[in-house]
Amino acid sequence: MESICIFNITRLLSRENDSSGFTLMELLISITVVMIVMAVVAGTFRLCFKAVEKGEEFIDEQRSLIMAVNYIYSQLEAASLDEHAPFYGTTDKLRFFSKQMDPMEEEVLQDIEFRLVDSPDDSSKKIMISVQNVVFASETGLNDQVLLSGITAFEISYLRIVKQKQVWEDKWEEESGFPRAVRILFTYHHKPVAVFVRMMRQTKGLKNA
Repeated sequence: MESICIFNITRLLSRENDSSGFTLMELLISITVVMIVMAVVAGTFRLCFKAVEKGEEFIDEQRSLIMAVNYIYSQLEAASLDEHAPFYGTTDKLRFFSKQMDPMEEEVLQDIEFRLVDSPDDSSKKIMISVQNVVFASETGLNDQVLLSGITAFEISYLRIVKQKQVWEDKWEEESGFPRAVRILFTYHHKPVAVFVRMMRQTKGLKNA
């Protein structure tokens, strides 16, 4: 009878000990599982943030490209094809006069120059734009700005009609008159881009080359 009582007391004590908390091994396993779950969740959030950053970077690049192409196109389309206005260029530089409207809705003549320069930050290049008001040239001076960066290839060519055939030239002299069209090919963040502008507007008695 005494032995039975001792056995029952031992069982009760063991139950109390079992229900008093986790063992060290169980605690270590729980902490390990929680850390693994947190690592997985943190990695998922990190991937999401990287995807968002890449998406925003891509949108910014496309926005900059569209603005730059539209600016180049509008300036060339508004080029002054006047016999006294210079128009000359090479494969990496182009200068001409452009007629634009100022804030007072008056037409002004601007001296425009596009050129390719090295980027000091990396091995790529950037397209620079210089704008100068011809009338107030001495007062305003050149307005030098970066039009587009991240350029790895760039080429300007000029269309001339020779015996009813189209000939693209890599250089245009001022005394040659004006080309029929200007083509600008460049690579922007490893993506090829083409800008083609017809020089349609002519002054009276002046013909394109």
